Amino acid sequence: MAACSWRRMRLWSLEKASITHEAENTPAIVNPPTQIALAWRNLSDNGRSLELFSRYEGLDAQYDRALRLLEAIQKRRQPNEPRKSMKRNDLSE
Repeated sequence: MAACSWRRMRLWSLEKASITHEAENTPAIVNPPTQIALAWRNLSDNGRSLELFSRYEGLDAQYDRALRLLEAIQKRRQPNEPRKSMKRNDLSE
């Protein structure tokens, strides 16, 4: 789960960096959302970056499956009986 989480965070940062880089290389437009949209379209039309990002987002499903499995295992786990605390006096007997 930790590896999936780390990969997912890395993927998000790569996707953000790609879009930011592409937006900075598009003609300056007054409306920033339009600039981002053009960057997104350029990445979609002229490269495979966004396609790959979408494919790698399958890591979300992998993480979710691992989380559900962990929760199921934890639910089945029997609670431990409380242990009796040992006092110093009990040791000397």
